[in-house]
Amino acid sequence: MKRSYIYSLLGGCLLMVSCQKEQPFSPDPISEEGQLVKSALAVSLTDESLVRTRSNTLLSDFDVMFTKKGDSQPMAKYKYSEMPDVVTLPAGTYTCTATYGELYPVAWEAPYMVGESSEFEVKPMEITSYIEPIVCKLENIMVTVTFDPTLTNRMGDDVFVDVKVGASEALRFTKAEVEAGKAGYFMYSNENTMVAVFEGTVDGSKTSETKTLKNEVKKGYHYILNFHPHPGSDPNMGGDMEADLRVEASVQKIDINCDVPTIEDEILDDNERPREGDDEGDDPTPPTQELPTITADSPIDLDKVNPVDPETSKVVLHMKSNAEGGFTKFECVIVSDNLTPAELESVGLSDRLDLVNNTRFVDGKTEDVKEILEALGLPVSTGGKSSVDFDLTGFLPMIAIFGSAEHHFVITVGDANGEVTKTLKLKL
Repeated sequence: MKRSYIYSLLGGCLLMVSCQKEQPFSPDPISEEGQLVKSALAVSLTDESLVRTRSNTLLSDFDVMFTKKGDSQPMAKYKYSEMPDVVTLPAGTYTCTATYGELYPVAWEAPYMVGESSEFEVKPMEITSYIEPIVCKLENIMVTVTFDPTLTNRMGDDVFVDVKVGASEALRFTKAEVEAGKAGYFMYSNENTMVAVFEGTVDGSKTSETKTLKNEVKKGYHYILNFHPHPGSDPNMGGDMEADLRVEASVQKIDINCDVPTIEDEILDDNERPREGDDEGDDPTPPTQELPTITADSPIDLDKVNPVDPETSKVVLHMKSNAEGGFTKFECVIVSDNLTPAELESVGLSDRLDLVNNTRFVDGKTEDVKEILEALGLPVSTGGKSSVDFDLTGFLPMIAIFGSAEHHFVITVGDANGEVTKTLKLKL
C-alpha cells in the first residue's frame, strides 16, 4: 500500500512528459542508433476549420515520415495513431514531414495539407525529445459557391455551377451542394486558370454565364464564387423592370496559409515603430525582445546530467517572462526508462502536460487534470504569470523507488517574445 501511494504521487509530480515503453538502446556501446519519442511531435493546421467533425481526433489522422538528410526515401513512416512511443533511427540529421488527407485531382471536402519540421539531430545512444512544431499548410485549391438571395428567389431547382481548374474534370455545384456549404478541392498545377459555368432556369428562361480567372489561381487559396444579378438587369438594384435578368459572378480570394505568422511578415509592436520627434535621418536598431528564461538553483546545471541524492538534494527551477501578458505556453515532456505513458496514465496524467491549460495530451486529445496537479502541489494555470517556480525536491524520494535511473524533463515556456526549451537531466 505504501509503495502504491508513493507511486501515485510520483506520477503526478512528474508533471509533463514523454516516456517510452521499450528498452531505449541496444547494449552495444558503439551503437549508431538514436531514438525519438512520439511526444516530441507537435503538429497543427493553418486552419482546422477545413477539417470537419473530426477536430478532437485531428492528430491521430496525420501521416508522419522521417527522412535522413541526403536520402530520397523516408527512413520511417507512420500513421500518427499507430506510431510507437519510441522510434529508433540511424544517427544523423533528419526532417519530419507531416501530411493530412490525400491529394486527389478533384474531390469534395478533401483538403490536403503538408508541413515539414526544421532539421533536427538524432545522436547515437541519445533520446531526441523535442523538435520544432510543424504547421501544415493547404497544398491544393479550395472552392465554394454562393448565390445571392436576390438570385436564389428567381432561379429554378435545375441551376448548377460547373467549376474546372486547369485541365481538371468539372466539379458540379448543385443548389443542394451550395446550400450545404460544400467545398471542392482541386490539385494545383501550372494550368492556373479557373472556369466556372452557371447553367439553369432563371425567371423561367434558360440562362448560361461563364466566369474565367486567368493566371490567378494559387494553391493554398480559398476561392468563393458568388453569383448574383447584374445591376443593370435587376429591378431591385435599379435596373430596367422589363429587362431579362443577367447573371454575373464575383470572386473573393482568401489566402488560408497566410494565417501562419512568419518572421518576414511579423507585425511590429508599437515600441518598435518610429515615434514622433525621432530624428528622420536616424536608423536605430530595434530593441531586442527578451525571451523567457529558465534557470536552476545551484548546484543543478541545465547543461549536463545532474547526479542527485533523493534524501539531501534540492531541485528547483525558476521560469520568468519579460513580456507583457506573461506566459502563454508552459509544457514539459519527461523522458525516462522507468516512467512509461501507461504508468503515467494510470495515475490520471500522461507523458505530456500543458500547465497553462492544466491538461494532459493523450492520442492527440486534451483532458483536464487541474485537480490532480493541484493535489500534488504542482504549478497550474501558469498563463499570464510572469514568474513560476517548479520544485521537484519533494518528488526525488518517490522517483528513488525505481532505483538508480536517469530522468529527463524537457520544459518549454513561451510568451509574446518567443519560446525557450531547456532539459533538466537528473541521475539518481
